[in-house]
Amino acid sequence: MTSATLLAALATLPPTGGIVLRGLDDTPASVAPLGVLTEVVAASREVLVATENLSARTLLVLLVRTGRDLSVLSAHPEAAEVALRPGTAWRRLPDPVVHGAPLPVVVLEELDPAGYTQPTGWPASLAAVTEQVGVLLRGAQAAAPLPLTRPGRFVGPWPSRAAGRD
Repeated sequence: MTSATLLAALATLPPTGGIVLRGLDDTPASVAPLGVLTEVVAASREVLVATENLSARTLLVLLVRTGRDLSVLSAHPEAAEVALRPGTAWRRLPDPVVHGAPLPVVVLEELDPAGYTQPTGWPASLAAVTEQVGVLLRGAQAAAPLPLTRPGRFVGPWPSRAAGRD
């Protein structure tokens, strides 16, 4: 499937919002304060899937407006996969302090400069995001590791171009 075909197929799916997660294979400092995705990125609603059983270096918590839920189409619906499309703009929020977190946490908010897509499924404040992430991480730490059906799919770089760069 070509990237144009993939993007056209993703565009036919309804947008979904809320919190999704991705493991970052780098440090929090590698995430720019403002950027635009340069390729399709896979994320998950499940912490253990997104971090390959908490083995990622950093947890990206993504407040999504226009993701595309792929779980109903997937051979692995338990992965709770959400695709993020290139061209979406992201702003880094202040890093939350999640007590007892097994890895650093970075929160990114998907921006909508045109103001057409209101956030849905987002906690009301950064404190509420921090609390919800803490609950998710404690649950993941207490759970048995999951089989890795697609290593590297949900953990990797955050492929974005920092704002102001050509």
